[in-house]
Amino acid sequence: METSELLKQVHLFDDIEDELLQHFCKNASTRQIKKGEHICAPDDTARHFYIIKSGWVKLFRNTMDGQEAVLDVLTINSSFGETALFGKGTYSWYAEAVEDTTLLSIPTSVLKQAIEDHNTIAINMISAMASHRQRLDGEIERFMLQNAPQRVGCFLLKLVPNSAWDSDEPCPPISLPYNKSLVATRLGMTPETFSRALNALKKNTKITIKRSVVEIEDISSLSNYACQACSSFFPCKDDCEDE
Repeated sequence: METSELLKQVHLFDDIEDELLQHFCKNASTRQIKKGEHICAPDDTARHFYIIKSGWVKLFRNTMDGQEAVLDVLTINSSFGETALFGKGTYSWYAEAVEDTTLLSIPTSVLKQAIEDHNTIAINMISAMASHRQRLDGEIERFMLQNAPQRVGCFLLKLVPNSAWDSDEPCPPISLPYNKSLVATRLGMTPETFSRALNALKKNTKITIKRSVVEIEDISSLSNYACQACSSFFPCKDDCEDE
């Protein structure tokens, strides 16, 4: 994908003038990151922000007892590192490639100047941060209200293609995007709890699981089960279809 086409898929660059878009393209470079390689670490000076062209990246911190606290797992068209402009100018987490990953790297100095000079970029930045906060609010609510099987069900629903929601055809098989232990950590549970949650889902909804492939016979059955604990303000079905 051309750099300009990739940037157009990122909310930060919505509706900006072509000249400004080309300015970002001119200052962008591509980085190839191997699986397991760190991209940045806490307190590193945030000289660049990143957009994922392919692969997966996890953002995490280490706890005092050496455990990983996974904050997010990002994929194609996601950006990270840009909000460092509004803090101390450093990253506040580790970023690590979950699989071989291609990144677009853009200097934060270029973004800072664009925010100062162009209202559209500034508004897009605020809008993106507000959307991120709303998503986090929804995740916090679900973490508090959903049981483990429901949280796993919600995660699986987010992997369902938009076209499958209203189709009469069976949902195509879904592959877990990364290993089960990372899925468990992302959902705030141990691998053992995650396995028990998958077994509960198989009993209560029409899904089958073979290694890392999930087959959902009836999306509405899984949705009804997972969404029981959703409020009207953060219905997980709406979030899933927006993914």
